[in-house]
Order: sequence, then C-alpha cells, then structure tokens
Amino acid sequence: MPFTKLIVRLPVRSVPASLEFYSKVLGFTVAGDHGDLASVYLGEKAEVNIYLVSAAITRAKGEFTPHEVLIMVDDALDAHAVDQVAEAVKGRGAEVVEPVETKPWGYRQFCVRDPDGHYLVFFQHVDNGSDEE
Repeated sequence: MPFTKLIVRLPVRSVPASLEFYSKVLGFTVAGDHGDLASVYLGEKAEVNIYLVSAAITRAKGEFTPHEVLIMVDDALDAHAVDQVAEAVKGRGAEVVEPVETKPWGYRQFCVRDPDGHYLVFFQHVDNGSDEE
C-alpha cells in the first residue's frame, strides 16, 4: 500500500497560542488557520504535519490526555543534527523535559512539552551496532 504521510491531530485549548508556540518556538510553518483548526508543518513537502484542533471540536470534547509525537530529524548531512535542533528550540524558549541523549535502541533524542502538555520527541538514528528501531 503506498502511503506518503501521517498527519497528527492534537487537541489544544487555544489554537492561536498553539500556532504561536509551534511557529515561533519550534520553527514550524503555518499552513492554514481556520479558527478552530490550524495546520503547521516542517520540511519542503510538509513531511511533518500537525493539525491543531480546538478542544471545542475534538472527539475528546476538552479531555486532555497528553499525546506523544515522534519527529525524525534528517541526519543525512550531520550526525549531530538533533543536537542542533535542541539548541535552536531551547534558544527560542521551548520547555525541554528530556535533554539530548543517545538511547540504547539507537536513537539520539530529546523531548519538549507544548503548552497543552503534549510531548514532542525529536530524534535521529545513530549507529549503535543494532538494526532495531
């Protein structure tokens, strides 16, 4: 089956506040803002795409169970690309809840929390001698 993209929908308390955080702090581009629904993305072809959905229109109707979203950093040119991303988002005020660290499963990663409590894990593969992900 030919899949090309996964889009995550995150419930948020305030679409404008979330748009500001994702664009100004995390560096996402705003693709659209329709009041109760907005879209942000990273990459030339929006490889990472997140819909920010007002709690008023989500299926959860305002329940906020934190979601965890993993975002792969392109490491084709730099083995420490995720470190650079971490420094950039920290410099713009992101709350880093897990610092950059190489994990036993072959990821170098860090985690930030957005204003609604969702966790965004930025990671890249590292050669640790294992083929597991």
